[in-house]
Amino acid sequence: MTPLNTDKVVELAGDALTRLYYKSETGSTNDDALNLAKAGAKPGTVVVAESQTHGRGRRGARWVSPAGTSLAFSYLTHDLQITDCRLPPSLVAGLSCVQALETLGISTQVKWPNDLLLNGKKLAGILTEANGPHLVIGIGINVNVTTFPAELKSSATSLSLESGEQLSREHVLAALITHLHQTLQSSSAHINDLRDCCALTGRTVSLTTSGRRIEGHIKGLGDNGELLLWTGRSTLVLNQADEIRFV
Repeated sequence: MTPLNTDKVVELAGDALTRLYYKSETGSTNDDALNLAKAGAKPGTVVVAESQTHGRGRRGARWVSPAGTSLAFSYLTHDLQITDCRLPPSLVAGLSCVQALETLGISTQVKWPNDLLLNGKKLAGILTEANGPHLVIGIGINVNVTTFPAELKSSATSLSLESGEQLSREHVLAALITHLHQTLQSSSAHINDLRDCCALTGRTVSLTTSGRRIEGHIKGLGDNGELLLWTGRSTLVLNQADEIRFV
């Protein structure tokens, strides 16, 4: 597979990028970015890897990113303080990714709280982690992946599979970096924009929260990004939930 042309990424991302670290293989780009932060790296630093041996998703789930066909990168920033709506970092990042892909002619949705969907299938995952004042936004996105493990074939997709053509990973990465930078610098993540691209609104779902399984209808998102779940008797306001499935 053709490795990333990082010179092209730097050129396209411009001022949105402080420094880009490229690795053919690493344990986790999130770990790398947090270690760089401890050593004095500035916000806007990005670590991208062709392959991760210990890539992870939310709740410790393993994230697989095939070398040469996907993107796995981490963007370093400071802990978010978004005054307009106080959205969680994962939702800010998700909205930013949706807006970035729109500039490439690709319409995606945010699956609360940390996934991106394309035509109803998982396209990308987001993992935000903090250490002191440092916050790292890890993103894994399927760009030119054409095959998935049997257990993921019905639920995962890629930009290439949906568009029918190969995309430039350099252009995709640069667009994502640029929009993350713009959103974080200007606090421009607005709850109404997020509501517009929320994949769960109006859907009946089954989810796990506080150790119990609940089924209900998603009414939408609260002003701070909370999930509003109507159970038939009351509306639950959820700040976190696991294993959300469409019913």
